[in-house]
Amino acid sequence: MGSKTDSILKLESLKLNTPEIQILRSMKDVDRFLSLEGMGWKRVSIRTDNKKEEAVYKKWGLPFHPNKSWEEALEIINKELYPLVDEEIDIIVSRGIDPNNALLCGKYRKSYQEGDIIEYVSGPCTVRDVDSGIPKRWDVSDMPMPTELTAVLSRDLVTNIGSLPYIVRWAISRKFRVPFIVEFSAYAHAVGKLNRPLIFWEVIEEKTKEG
Repeated sequence: MGSKTDSILKLESLKLNTPEIQILRSMKDVDRFLSLEGMGWKRVSIRTDNKKEEAVYKKWGLPFHPNKSWEEALEIINKELYPLVDEEIDIIVSRGIDPNNALLCGKYRKSYQEGDIIEYVSGPCTVRDVDSGIPKRWDVSDMPMPTELTAVLSRDLVTNIGSLPYIVRWAISRKFRVPFIVEFSAYAHAVGKLNRPLIFWEVIEEKTKEG
């Protein structure tokens, strides 16, 4: 499996909230998923991942289709992705989560040089908006947390899982080598596999000069 798929499964193993996913690695997997009518999901998000140790497919970005209707998902899978799934890509399908309901999307970067940094945009959004826009930035070592972050990443919002800095420093750091980036979104309502307002999409391990 590719790095994106691997990172989602590792986040799951840490008992963090992630999307409800099905990983389709072959045409046979796709046929099975379609025969189940998409697990009964009314909306479907479609992400893609390079197969492990294969050449990078679409150097500047793998196909990503958030929160599509079942009819739209069928067309995307059949016309765009089905011919690629056996040899070039894996398809990660998940129960759709509407980006229009996101309060905040961000990337939490942990490194030895810069410390802990959150770059974020206010909703509606997806994490890709952090890259394409002009995100705000908070150095976690600075106090206090910006008011707009406090309002979204409040104690009530992340009940039973602690604060975002705590999760990254202790839970995720035990599984991944520094430096790394964690992608997340916050919602006003419960989403994802564990039905919580804070959801994690991916963790990306960065190579150091020594590595």
